[in-house]
Amino acid sequence: MIYMNYKTGQQNGKCRSMLRKCKIMHIGYGNAKNEYSLNGQVLSETTEERDLGVLIDNELKFSRHIRGIVAKANRMIGLIKICFETVEEKMFLNLYNTLIRPLLEYCVQAWSPHLKKDIEILENVQRRATKLVRQYKDMEYEDRLKVLEPPKLEDRRIRGDMILTYRLIKGDEGVDYTKFFSLSNIPYNLRRHSKQIARTHMNLNVRTSFFSRRVIEKWNNLTEYEISAPSVSIFKERYDEKELNGR
Repeated sequence: MIYMNYKTGQQNGKCRSMLRKCKIMHIGYGNAKNEYSLNGQVLSETTEERDLGVLIDNELKFSRHIRGIVAKANRMIGLIKICFETVEEKMFLNLYNTLIRPLLEYCVQAWSPHLKKDIEILENVQRRATKLVRQYKDMEYEDRLKVLEPPKLEDRRIRGDMILTYRLIKGDEGVDYTKFFSLSNIPYNLRRHSKQIARTHMNLNVRTSFFSRRVIEKWNNLTEYEISAPSVSIFKERYDEKELNGR
């Protein structure tokens, strides 16, 4: 709740302007969709809203947000084609990591896709981008990835989830991790590391895609060697080593 002082006409005008910007979004099945008012003014309803650059809708699916960033990334690829007659391998990595990938990964832990169609259209951007290097254009996508070395976007999202989970549990983010999940009280043994996340029952399938739920299985499958890393940089090295070795 925010308290506003209406002492002057100027303040009153500012508050009326702020009230016009206040909206209600009803989330969840079976929502009563009650009408809300503030200072006698009924607040308008909305089905989507942009917050810190992320488009959130009342179904929490993020499909429209994903289509938007895919469109931006594709326009950037088109601009690179116009600006550069040829793109060499090293040049591609610099351009891709600077201009394209950030568009596809900004705040991704909040909107990480779980629908197959959204996962595919995101990966298609990288598939198209790797064709900028003409000498590899006719190769299969998987082969282009081996040569150019950018991992699949889905793999990077999982890696990002693990890094954030590590930082939360270690306390690097300054946030109480118990707001997201709780650690299991099952004793540590050779088959389980000492920071296992407790599994909880979920009534709705959509919740399985939430950060606090989707990280559980992957995190619990890590080893004590990885999760006991003394710093984020070492955790990244150990995690990448594990993925490279296919363990």
